Amino acid sequence: MLCCSSNVCLPVIAGLAVAVGAFGFAAVQPEAGTTGGGCCGGATTAAATTDCCAGGGGCSTGCESETAKGPVEDPQPEPGSAVVGEAAPDFALYDLEGNRYQLSDFTENGQIVVLEWFNPECPFVVKHHERFSTMLDTYAYMLENTPAIEAEGDASADEEMPGVVWLAINSGAEGRQGADPALNAEMHAEWEMPYPILLDPTGIVGRAYDAKTTPHMYVISAEGTLLYAGAIDNNRSAREAGDVNYVIQAFQQHMAGETITDAETQSYGCSVKY
Repeated sequence: MLCCSSNVCLPVIAGLAVAVGAFGFAAVQPEAGTTGGGCCGGATTAAATTDCCAGGGGCSTGCESETAKGPVEDPQPEPGSAVVGEAAPDFALYDLEGNRYQLSDFTENGQIVVLEWFNPECPFVVKHHERFSTMLDTYAYMLENTPAIEAEGDASADEEMPGVVWLAINSGAEGRQGADPALNAEMHAEWEMPYPILLDPTGIVGRAYDAKTTPHMYVISAEGTLLYAGAIDNNRSAREAGDVNYVIQAFQQHMAGETITDAETQSYGCSVKY
């Protein structure tokens, strides 16, 4: 139920499942008490709560308690701050079910992270998810060739975490092509994607990484360094697969302790619909 005129005050259903069983890592949930109750209790970022409680949402219900507790603070990466060879900008986004994912949580675990900029209506995304299984095959290859990581500080420490985390990101603004969450959920199921789609409607993460196309690929080391940025492969056609997979190549060379020969390539696809 809404009591604010601004869409930043949509309540988030508490108690969503935090484990993504398909690839064995947990999404970080907002702190208790920050997503339920009160007009502004549904704000999931500090900026959203401030906007609502300051009058931007036209409501003051719940502002005193929520402002005192404070929502989960999300990193605010600067535009163009992602540079190959340097620390990847930290960020936090929510998936289609409201689960929160923060990049640094995974690198602190010692996991390699792959980012895939995503738009389900882009023919080039369709190429790699439907015409070919490029993304799923690449993810499977990396999982198979990365040692699992033993969980620490958890009651289920006997369970291992995968050595690789893959995150699709949709930076489409509300109302733009491919940005509809319902469509993303539909294609996530149809394409049997074993990793989450994160929503970036403000484009803050996309602009931080200077994501230009869908797809646009990034590989981040377990130490948090941006290793690769560019295309998934070397065939810019929307119908033909390439014979060089740049993500796998960068991954193989990194794991072997070698210099990545093509650390940056020109991405291809549809423009990101900021």
